[in-house]
Parts: sequence; structure tokens; C-alpha cells
Amino acid sequence: YLWTAHGGVVDEDGFVNELPCTLQNAVTGQTRLHYVKDCPFFDFCSNDIIKALAIRLKPKIFSIGDELAYVGDIGQEMFFIDKGSVEVMSSDGKTVFATLVKGAFFGETSLFFKTKRTSTVRAISFCEVFQLDKCDIDDELRQRNFDLSRMLDTFNSIANSNKRRNAAVAANLEASKMKQNKLYKMIDQSDS
Repeated sequence: YLWTAHGGVVDEDGFVNELPCTLQNAVTGQTRLHYVKDCPFFDFCSNDIIKALAIRLKPKIFSIGDELAYVGDIGQEMFFIDKGSVEVMSSDGKTVFATLVKGAFFGETSLFFKTKRTSTVRAISFCEVFQLDKCDIDDELRQRNFDLSRMLDTFNSIANSNKRRNAAVAANLEASKMKQNKLYKMIDQSDS
């Protein structure tokens, strides 16, 4: 997979880490910066913090069926999807809350709130993701005396939105099992 997808280049990080710091920043800015910049959690961060976090992103590769995050774990990282797609599933694995593709991110809730993960995330294709570790975020924000209160407000808003969406999906799927419900006619009951 790596050889085919990347034309033989399989260790981008090793290559980048060998470059002088100024070139590392330039390469990272071209290949990774947009993931951090496009994530609403980092809207209140300076360009310096965003660049520093982009440099800290670690590339990871997952095969079809690999689980990137497990329900019940305390997350110490968040992920940005570069290639491929993943499913966000209920704790019992029967309900798919969302399918995420290139440009999406996940894992932020347990990372920033020190709570257990509420969903399992599984690769449904070969996936290349960038992983941002909690220790790297903490280190960069601490170095710059960053005020976390505005960022936490954004996290709370998105976390609450995710909870409402997941609850609505689960409720609709449950309602679709009742013959008198309109959803019953729309859902293929043989898949349940």
C-alpha cells in the first residue's frame, strides 16, 4: 500500500526531520498546517501555536478494520484524516454515528476533557492520519502562557453537538424498529 500510494517514499517524517528547522517548518506548512488551521478548536490560537502544533503532528497508517480509538479509553491524542475514511460507532458496535473522510478530525473530546471515549472509531479503508498528542498540545500552550478558557468554550459547544447528534441517530434507529413508525418503512430491517 505505502509503495503504491506514495511512489516509493514511505518515511516522510524521517525525511523531514533530517532537514534544517526552517525547511522543516516550510515543508510542514505545505503538508500539515491546514489540518490544525481548519480545526475550530484552534481558532483562538496564534499562527505560531498553529505552526508549532502542525510540526508535532505524527503520521500514522491504519488498515481496513483497524480501530483508531476505543470506547472507554482515556484519549491522549486526537486525529486528522489525510486519506481514507473511518466510522464512528456506538459502544456496542451496532450503530454508526458518522463516517469521516479526508479533512475530518476526531478524538478531541476525551483529549481535552479527560473523559473516557464514548465511541469506537474504525477504519473502513486504508487510512493515513496525523496524530496530535495531548502532551504536545500542553507543551506548546504552556510555553506561550495561552489562556484556555476561550478554547474550552469551543470544545464544549462541539462536544455537546456531537452528543445530541449521536443520541438522535440512536433514537431514530430504535424508533425505526417499530412498525407504526415512518422510519420503519425506510430502513431495511434485514440489516438490523
